[in-house]
Amino acid sequence: MDPATGDEAAFEEAFIAFLRALRLARARAAREPSFAGLSLAQYQLLEAVDAAGHDGNARVAAVAGVTQPTVTRALSALERRGLILRVPGDDRRSVRVTLTDEGRRELAQKRAVVRERLRGLHRSLDDVERVQAVALMGRLADLIETL
Repeated sequence: MDPATGDEAAFEEAFIAFLRALRLARARAAREPSFAGLSLAQYQLLEAVDAAGHDGNARVAAVAGVTQPTVTRALSALERRGLILRVPGDDRRSVRVTLTDEGRRELAQKRAVVRERLRGLHRSLDDVERVQAVALMGRLADLIETL
């Protein structure tokens, strides 16, 4: 393998630092009182259930960007916490997923926390950085999907 050029090495280092920061942020959010023990992954799954649960586990998995076995395990944990209900679908093979009242309350609370944090991040950038950030985050999301 060829050694990376200066630009490539700097990119690799920055990209790894970015991924590390994401992992740390996810771990920190899970410990934070305002998230009340709900991880970012669980929050994103509740978002997916809210958006697509009526279409079943497969659609929830697609919206959340995870595999069906992962969704099944995660939904079991959310069901034990009383945040979701699984309801038989139109045929015996399908299962619809819905938020409970508690799940809706918790999701609304977490949305507010996340929204406020994102607004704070947005405000911390200057006008040029804001435009660049939107474009760059979209591109990085595409790149990460190819890893």
